[in-house]
Amino acid sequence: MTGPSTDSAAPNGAGNEAVRWVAKLLIALGSALPEGPSGKWQCPAHARTGAHAPSLGVGVRDDGGVWVHCHAGCTTKEVCHALGLTLDHLTRPPRLSAQAWIRTRRLQVGFPAPKVTAHPRARGLRHEAFHSYGPRFCLERLRHPVTGEKAVEWHAVNPQGEWVPGLLGTRIADLPLYRENDLAMAVGAGETVLVVESESSVDALNRAGWYATTWAGGAGAPPCERLATILGGHDQVVVIGDADGPGRACAAKLAETLPGAVVMFSERDGEDARDLLDRLGAAGLSARITAAAQAAHAAHAARSAENTGDPVAA
Repeated sequence: MTGPSTDSAAPNGAGNEAVRWVAKLLIALGSALPEGPSGKWQCPAHARTGAHAPSLGVGVRDDGGVWVHCHAGCTTKEVCHALGLTLDHLTRPPRLSAQAWIRTRRLQVGFPAPKVTAHPRARGLRHEAFHSYGPRFCLERLRHPVTGEKAVEWHAVNPQGEWVPGLLGTRIADLPLYRENDLAMAVGAGETVLVVESESSVDALNRAGWYATTWAGGAGAPPCERLATILGGHDQVVVIGDADGPGRACAAKLAETLPGAVVMFSERDGEDARDLLDRLGAAGLSARITAAAQAAHAAHAARSAENTGDPVAA
C-alpha cells in the first residue's frame, strides 16, 4: 500500500513541492491550520456548511506524490474536485500560485469555524485495551472510569515503522479479521470457530480455550466476502450474535454467508458472547453450543426429509 510519511503538511514543513502547494492552497481557501504534526485540515469537499471537525489528512506518499485522505469519508477524487484539481495534480502540482489557482478555478473561499472536539482522554477516558489487526493496525479502546463512556482510536504503522494515529488511508472494510492468523490453525485442526461481534468477546473466548474471531466495523458491516473465503469451507463454525436487533440482523447476514454455520443467541436481551461466557462459564457455554448444534442439525435433517419425502431422514 502506498502511504504517507506524515499525516499533515505545512507550507514550510517537511514534504515535497506538491504537498507544500496543496497546503498553501488549503490555507488560501481559509482552512484552519492543523494542530501538530498529525493534525488535520478542514475538508473542502464536505466542511463548507455547519461546524465540522477537521478531517483531512495530507502527507507525502512513498512515490513522492501527495497523499490525501478525508477521515469523514470523502473520496480522494471528491477532495480533488473541490480543490479544482485532477488526480494527476497530486504528483505534479499546477504551475500557478495558490491564489491564482483559486481565481482561475473560481473556488469558494472560506470555511466555517471548525468544530472543536475534545480528545477522549481530555474527557477523562482512559486506556482499556489494545486489539491488533495483523502487524500493521491496532484498535485501542478507551473507557471513562466513572461514567463508562467508551471510545475507540485506530493506530497504524507508517512506512518508517512508526505507530501513528489513524489508518493511513486503509479502509476499515479492507482490514483483516481479528486474530485472522489463528483461523488457519483452527480450520486445519478441525476445531470449532466462534464468530462474534466484539474484540473483547474474542479475547475472553480465547482465554477460555476457544478459537474466535470478529471484524472491524460493527454489526452493520460484516465482511461477508472475507469470512466466506476463510471460513466458508469449514463445517465447525458457530455464530454467537448479540441478543438485540442489530445483532440478529447481522447474524442473518452471516448465516447467508456461512450456510453451514450454527447460529445462536443468549436468551437474555442485550447479552453478547462475553456476557454469555461470564454467566455460563466455559463448560456451560460449551454445553449451550453443543445443544445449538444438535438442534440445527435436527432442523436440517427435518427439512431434508420434507424435501425428499423420506420419513427416515427425519
